[in-house]
Amino acid sequence: MSNRYRWRSGRKESVYGKLNQKMRRKLAGLFIAVVLAFVALAIRLTVISASSGQQYAREVLAQSQQRYSSTTIPYRRGDILDANGNILATSRKVYNVILDCYAANEEDLNHRAVYYEPTIEALVEELGADEQYVRALLTNEETRESRYRIVRKGLTVEEKQAFEAYLDDTTVSEGERDKRSHVRGIWFEDSYSRVYPMNTLACDVLGFTNAGGTADWG
Repeated sequence: MSNRYRWRSGRKESVYGKLNQKMRRKLAGLFIAVVLAFVALAIRLTVISASSGQQYAREVLAQSQQRYSSTTIPYRRGDILDANGNILATSRKVYNVILDCYAANEEDLNHRAVYYEPTIEALVEELGADEQYVRALLTNEETRESRYRIVRKGLTVEEKQAFEAYLDDTTVSEGERDKRSHVRGIWFEDSYSRVYPMNTLACDVLGFTNAGGTADWG
């Protein structure tokens, strides 16, 4: 073998060696970047779970509960204006308070009814539901396993937000937090309420709706 051939062969091996080293460094860098990305994702998920875990759990529970019964999808009726653009009739977003009696009556792993009283207290004191009516729903044989019972209508956005803040409040005592964590089976159904800012102005032309939101006149 000539010296020239050996020199070229050694040079090729040196070039390939350098390329392999560069490739290994790039692969190692890529591997480290992927690992760091997974670590950052895990930390982010942990933070979200710690700060908003209960809220997301309630939303998922509410969505799953809605599958058990057919529900009429609410619609927003259009505004009615006068010639000057003043609103004579409009629709305001409100909520129906729904109780899942089955969930509120469930027992924990130790066969204790730990959700019953906290749920009733939250409905009555924070959402203005009638206590006698709620207790009747939870104990009556025909309704105690129902997944869908309306306990109050026309809840405002502010009232809904206040209730959510009540459940998420971390400034209360540990015992109070534990009690509120056992509130179960309460969710909100979207609805709309017809509002007339000008009161009775042009009422004979505008008409009105009944309690179910159906137009009765006008």
